[in-house]
Amino acid sequence: MDKLISLFTNQWPRKLIALMAAIFVWLFVDQSITDTITIPNVPIRVINLPDDMTISGIQPNGILNKRVNLTLIGTKNVIQSLGPGDLQVLVDAANINQEEWILHINRNNLVSLNPSINLRNSINHVRNPDYIIKLSKLAKASIPIKVLTKGTPPNSYELLDIWPRQLQFAYVGSEEEVRQLSQEGLTLEIDLGMITKSDLDKLSSSKENIHDDEISYQVPGHLKKVSHWLLGNLPVEINDPEVRHLHIDFLRQKSLAVGQDIAIRVFYPFSTIDVINPSSYPLQENQSVKKIQNLFFLSFPFYVQNVSSLFLEVVRDNLEIAIMAQTGHDNEHLGWSLNVIDHQALENRYVSYLVPSGKKDEISSNKSREIKIRSRFRKYLRKLALFTETDAPFQLNAALVKDGIMATPIDVK
Repeated sequence: MDKLISLFTNQWPRKLIALMAAIFVWLFVDQSITDTITIPNVPIRVINLPDDMTISGIQPNGILNKRVNLTLIGTKNVIQSLGPGDLQVLVDAANINQEEWILHINRNNLVSLNPSINLRNSINHVRNPDYIIKLSKLAKASIPIKVLTKGTPPNSYELLDIWPRQLQFAYVGSEEEVRQLSQEGLTLEIDLGMITKSDLDKLSSSKENIHDDEISYQVPGHLKKVSHWLLGNLPVEINDPEVRHLHIDFLRQKSLAVGQDIAIRVFYPFSTIDVINPSSYPLQENQSVKKIQNLFFLSFPFYVQNVSSLFLEVVRDNLEIAIMAQTGHDNEHLGWSLNVIDHQALENRYVSYLVPSGKKDEISSNKSREIKIRSRFRKYLRKLALFTETDAPFQLNAALVKDGIMATPIDVK
């Protein structure tokens, strides 16, 4: 035991010096061993660009969209610890006096994104392929955004329209980028499949919808983003102030009872007026066709579909069934159509219900809303048709008979 203790205590100063020297030599050798590594896709960040210049593809944070592969030679233990995302190339453009130059990267351009790694004291050499940076004049433009929808609406809902149908994106970039974006434009495509039935069921009538079957769905922020490689790798928010008004209108599908008789008349073509006219072939009264104040009305439980209750309320009194009086081999089946009388006046009335008079600063917004509402009314007009209580299309049996023209709903016995 004494010999073991004396082994450490005998001439301990010399032994301590020897130990320290060994450690020093080991550290020196370890730090002297170099290694080589190639790191792909290293980001480049440019700072201090002149106010009137930019670089094509530069992002708002100064990162260029094109990256570089770096080969690093340096201390082995540092080199082996480097991984993707640990470093960045920093370029100071303050002293650049030419529009185009080849970027030569040295260790002074390297920035460690890992606080535990000191690159400048550990990297001896940097090699990279030729990387050309070109300055361009800064330009500004409003890029049009076309607003579209895709997919299908939730069950029991029908897409009416989307508004605004076009937005703008204020873009600042190089002249080349501005020219390309202006030519191509941007597209915002909203997937209707992202909207659920419960989302629409929960909505109450908005201020622009008097009846609860027309639903206005305000598009949430996460759906109001556009993508383009010139805008970066991720979708970006639209910076047009009008985007806050972006909404989609849906119609809750249901069958609506007309709730009253519909006027019915016969149209007599001028070419056959000598043979078929109101005197020779008048419209005949029957169980369904009633005459009131010399006017004829068809009595039937009519229904309409694919239109709103407000639209029906506006046009109900102006509905008319017109029968085409004609001669031919098929006189037993006369053609007929459902008409809306004075639809322009009805359209104006429909708009007046939905577009407020507004203040002076709201005139522009109300005008845009009016365009949308008029388009909706005309869409309803095109789709207007009569149905039965069982949702079957209404059918009218109109024919020439001995005493005139007889009209009877087919399912009335």
